[in-house]
Amino acid sequence: MAAFAAKMGSVAAFHPGLGHFVTCEDLAWEFGRHHSVQTVGVSQALARPGSSVYQRWHEQVLRFGRGQVPRHGAIWLTYYPNVMVEWYPYVLVVSTLVPRGPQHTTNVVEFYYPEEITLFEREFVEAERAAYHKALYGEVPAFDPTSASTTAMAAFEPSGCDGEARRATDTSQAFYSEFGDEMQEIYEGIQNDPAIVAALGKHDARRHRARPLEQPVLEHERSDGRRLPCAEFAQ
Repeated sequence: MAAFAAKMGSVAAFHPGLGHFVTCEDLAWEFGRHHSVQTVGVSQALARPGSSVYQRWHEQVLRFGRGQVPRHGAIWLTYYPNVMVEWYPYVLVVSTLVPRGPQHTTNVVEFYYPEEITLFEREFVEAERAAYHKALYGEVPAFDPTSASTTAMAAFEPSGCDGEARRATDTSQAFYSEFGDEMQEIYEGIQNDPAIVAALGKHDARRHRARPLEQPVLEHERSDGRRLPCAEFAQ
């Protein structure tokens, strides 16, 4: 998800926390037939966190790295059509989209850490997960499950990537409209993919060859050999 916000200023605009963790000033793109890769740098040596949640994440990254600033802030790989791989300092995140219907998609997110972090650095894991969740959904209000009031949760509107996508969909505005030539190149590459062109060609050919369907006449054969339309047999 973060990959679609990796344009100058867009990360900072949509994600104040993430926007102070990475910088798009040295954004680098790489394109392949079925993938795109975006690499961004570290913002101000992690000296200015954009939120309290990201402050914990900054502190954990610098502590685990013994004060050394990471070489990259993030590397985002999009593999067409449904896989996203994100490299952050000392963590790898793999997201796989599973379509369930026209308006329903399951996002399976997997987190991978070095063995040392997995076994002994629980604070690092919790700080990273909290920062990742905030980038996707923004601040989630506190909710008391024992309370009869659900007003706070009912009025909650996600921010982050999820909120921006919802608002863009609801207002029929393209979420990627401001992202420039790079996004255009991605979509032109998809449209010109030989497999997609061939599939669309077969679809058009079948559509032109199709003839109007006649209403089928369904019959049922009785034991005496008389054949009756199904409607009459049903009576």
